[in-house]
Amino acid sequence: MKYFLSLCLFLIVSTPLTSQKLGEISERLLQQTEYPKDSSANAAYIQQSVKIRYNFDSKNGTRLEMEYYYKIKVYRESGEGYGKFSLPLYRDGADKEKIYSIKGVTSNYSNGKIVKTKLEKGDIYTEDTSENWRKIIFAMPEVRSGSVIEVKYKKTSPYIYSIPKWYFQHPIPTVESNYSIDVPSYFILTPIPSGSHPISKVSKALNGSQHDEINYTLTGKDIPAIKEDKYVLNIDDYRASMKYELHSIQYPDGRSKKLSSDWKDIATQLNDSKYFGDQIDKNFKEINSIIEQANSMELDEKLLFIYNYVRDNYTWNKRYGRNSYNGLSKFVKEKNGSSGDFNLLLQNMLKKCDIESYPLVMKSRSAGILNTQFPTLTELDYVIVYVPLEVGYLLLDASSKFSPMGELPTRAINLYGVIIKKGDAEILEIENPNLYKIQTVSEYTYDPKNNQLKGTSNRKRIGTSSTKFMYDAEDSKEVNQESSTNDNEESQEDDIESFNLDNTYEVTELKNFNDTYKPIRLAYDEVLNTCSKKVGDNIFIDATLDFGLKKNPFNEKFREFPVFYNSKIYSQTIASIEIPEGYAIESLPKALNLILPEKAAKFNYEVIQMENKIVIKYLFQVNETVHASLAYEALKKLYDIMYDLSKEKIVLKKL
Repeated sequence: MKYFLSLCLFLIVSTPLTSQKLGEISERLLQQTEYPKDSSANAAYIQQSVKIRYNFDSKNGTRLEMEYYYKIKVYRESGEGYGKFSLPLYRDGADKEKIYSIKGVTSNYSNGKIVKTKLEKGDIYTEDTSENWRKIIFAMPEVRSGSVIEVKYKKTSPYIYSIPKWYFQHPIPTVESNYSIDVPSYFILTPIPSGSHPISKVSKALNGSQHDEINYTLTGKDIPAIKEDKYVLNIDDYRASMKYELHSIQYPDGRSKKLSSDWKDIATQLNDSKYFGDQIDKNFKEINSIIEQANSMELDEKLLFIYNYVRDNYTWNKRYGRNSYNGLSKFVKEKNGSSGDFNLLLQNMLKKCDIESYPLVMKSRSAGILNTQFPTLTELDYVIVYVPLEVGYLLLDASSKFSPMGELPTRAINLYGVIIKKGDAEILEIENPNLYKIQTVSEYTYDPKNNQLKGTSNRKRIGTSSTKFMYDAEDSKEVNQESSTNDNEESQEDDIESFNLDNTYEVTELKNFNDTYKPIRLAYDEVLNTCSKKVGDNIFIDATLDFGLKKNPFNEKFREFPVFYNSKIYSQTIASIEIPEGYAIESLPKALNLILPEKAAKFNYEVIQMENKIVIKYLFQVNETVHASLAYEALKKLYDIMYDLSKEKIVLKKL
């Protein structure tokens, strides 16, 4: 996995950068071959720090000024990715953040000498990533095992009410992390800490300063790496961090000004915005005929028709968005745009068809969990559509071309969102609508000559299982074999179904591949080379064949944060194995029926003899997508039992 350092993640300096000289690295550090407190670390932050202050400028207005510095030691080739930087910058209309004075040096120890290589200006690039975000990208030169990387830069921001979040903890260890902020005495800031590692805090009045500032310095030392975890919504929400929100200003003359908005204020801003509310109300002649056609239908048919039209007739450009900065007029003509374009057009069309619906603004999954207690527009980078029903509601995101109505792409899954109404806003605790469902019926015979199980399977894929199969097939351009890969990274789905490369699966029939509203049906021939073994007069067959749990993802005894599933899960297999002639059953694994409290998850397993066949029944369900840390022990025990079962055997003896 490549690691890109984010400005939001690595805000840096404890002393003014003007006095921080780059390249003063000791030979001892350069010659160090592993991190002393964690020999598995491929890199470590030796130092990272940030200095934040307010600049009161009569011409440009009050701005945040931030100065950053960090030093990283690379221990292994796999840590070289920490020399690549992607620094995000937020913008909203004419207001925008800026980064400048980027300087960097890579130090290496070669032939008994310290060799320094500077970052060149020509190697720094700017790239737009969404309507509200762009990023500055650069890679430090000559980074290899043993290198020490240093970078410093400055940033200004007009968004004085939202101070960037500071992370003390990272996927690699940190020796020392410093956060320093000078706060005018009449500014009231609210601290929002997270994580469990202890952070010290010291405050000091800056006597004689222009605005009677108070300096707050936070320091973390010897901070361990936080491990990657595919069962969290966003690991950044659980790292040791600090974020300050500017709540209000209490002026020396007694006047006060509240700076933090409430959600109702934000709803008003969005409804009045030419990039948001105005776009929902616009008319587009290019789609008038679609609106007319939809208005001739019944309500349910109309809703589905409009969703499918937007999803199927436009192309997502891979950018997220809360707004439509280029305008829906351009989107309708060019048929290419951001997720914001898709879903604001969907809202526009639903409104013109008199279907009650509202924009739901939120944070994308990659941006973390929305803190509903501190309303801020800059945190919201995504919009979908909320449709109230007589019972419950639908959440729509038309930017995912294989998702049926009511299913959300992973990028749009989060815990909270804000429903934007005229003159009002409502917090929604989002219930994940997704279901990953697989039903399989298999029949096998045992081949004693090759020690193989050969047979056929019929599989039905429903919900996100179907959607994922379509995306995987598109990525590989192959549909003649099953795949569980996902962007070359380990995914939650790998724990539901995994395919051993020593086995072969050849699809012989495929139905409904192009229909997102019908289950994908597959028939395929199988040869299982890994599930049976003959020893003497006995045949040993894996109790769960190729559909059991291949490893337990929950290895830690305790867990500090909740377990988060991308979808609810329903995985059912019924497999029969013909008993070879001349053999009989000697032993079968015991039946299991496990149910977690509140039926949050369950597992059923049974293996029986029916005439001359062994029949295995296997069912795993997850009915709640969020399991609190207090429920972790019970969930882990369920997985332990499932994993232990996968190592058990069906034993046949020779007559």
